Amino acid sequence: MHRILRCQHLELVIVSQPTDDEECLLKKYIKEAAALYYGLNPREVRILTYQFATTNGKVVPRNWKIDEKAGADWFSAFIKRHSHFSIRVPESTSSARVISFNRSNVSAFFDNLSKVFERYVFGPEAIYNIDETGITTVQRPSRIVAQKGVKQVGAIVSQERDQMVTLAVAVKALGNSIPPAFVFPRVHYKDHFISGGPPGSLELAHPSGWMTEINFLEVIKHLVKHARCSVENPILLLLDNHESHVSISVLDYGKNSGVIMLSFPPHCSHKLQPHDRSVFGPLKKFVGLAQDAWMKNYPGQLMTIYDIPEIVNKAFPQAATPVNQSSDQQKSNVTPEMIRPFKKAGPRKTSTGNRKKGKTQILTDTPVKAELEARQRARESKTITKKKKKILFDRNQQISRKTAKVSEKQKKSKNNIPIITSDDNTPCHLCGILANVPPFKNWKECPSCKEWFHERCCPEDFILCYSCLG
Repeated sequence: MHRILRCQHLELVIVSQPTDDEECLLKKYIKEAAALYYGLNPREVRILTYQFATTNGKVVPRNWKIDEKAGADWFSAFIKRHSHFSIRVPESTSSARVISFNRSNVSAFFDNLSKVFERYVFGPEAIYNIDETGITTVQRPSRIVAQKGVKQVGAIVSQERDQMVTLAVAVKALGNSIPPAFVFPRVHYKDHFISGGPPGSLELAHPSGWMTEINFLEVIKHLVKHARCSVENPILLLLDNHESHVSISVLDYGKNSGVIMLSFPPHCSHKLQPHDRSVFGPLKKFVGLAQDAWMKNYPGQLMTIYDIPEIVNKAFPQAATPVNQSSDQQKSNVTPEMIRPFKKAGPRKTSTGNRKKGKTQILTDTPVKAELEARQRARESKTITKKKKKILFDRNQQISRKTAKVSEKQKKSKNNIPIITSDDNTPCHLCGILANVPPFKNWKECPSCKEWFHERCCPEDFILCYSCLG
């Protein structure tokens, strides 16, 4: 036993230590992998370290060779040596966002921003940013103090399935904001929806609870009312490329009211949108805390969408502070030089269904607005064509059903041919010849007047007689 322990001790003594340059390379690789959205977890870092050491001919401990990865003690010491590293839970980021946030798209946005500032003189009091977020009736419980070692720690929520209310917020670059707008998931708005909400809020309704073109037009009117802008005193509005933001009615009203609209590149709001950087994060946190307090103050009651305005009224002043709203402009101050040149991706295999790729645009410019109008006219004509085809199809189907019914009646009338006898003195309703007069012919009964007539005497394509047809 003494010899075994002595051999293990000797092996630990002669383990090769990595040089500073080699450890710098390892640090650089881990940092770049995280920046490229392909970060390594602790297990992958330990495997990478073992492969890096064996490739460079380093002598490693025996347990490293058995597990084919570095030991847990080495990883703990590595994290302690480099305090700028920490184990974090990454935020889910779609591949579309990763690909779209590149130097070309960001440069195009800043080129449009430069054009706007060359045409107009905008101070920080005339620059607005608007965005929407969803507030649900089922909150995410905040952290609580509980007994250590208990596996399941619960917190009560309102209900299983949530309902969402859309909240639209517009803030200035100076740090103050206008009253928010609520979109309730209802067909019509009622006055009691906004009870206890922020003063001066705008109340809207739509069955889905999402922002639509009609509702966003009301939001723009709400913004113009509080910003007091005009064609002589315009403002700059930064917003994303949502379909409700680029409708012709919104652009017409904005242009006539002095609202210059500049859109962000698609799938880049997580980096360029100021609201996503500093306002909506604290807002969701304070809304969750207010919802937890509401559940404790009203035990046994269900939280509804009509309670959300009162909750937002308590959370909004804490989140939309001048410090947060002014710092979000600094956090989203990304320049093209700061964008990492990602490796050029290959062509996509999936098709967009002839949908035009979005891009950053000055939406109120005449060429852009004319292009959007032409696109809308094309969509409307396509919709009208589809409706006409549907009407023709339904009409043809109706005619086919009527023809089938007539054919069925004709078959029944042919199958119900009366048996002619010598004693039958029934006259033909049209020609007057008796039924017992040869040559005997097929007879039919008019379903309208119930009179009998020869088959040759009736119209070819109809089962009614000439008298009933008029």
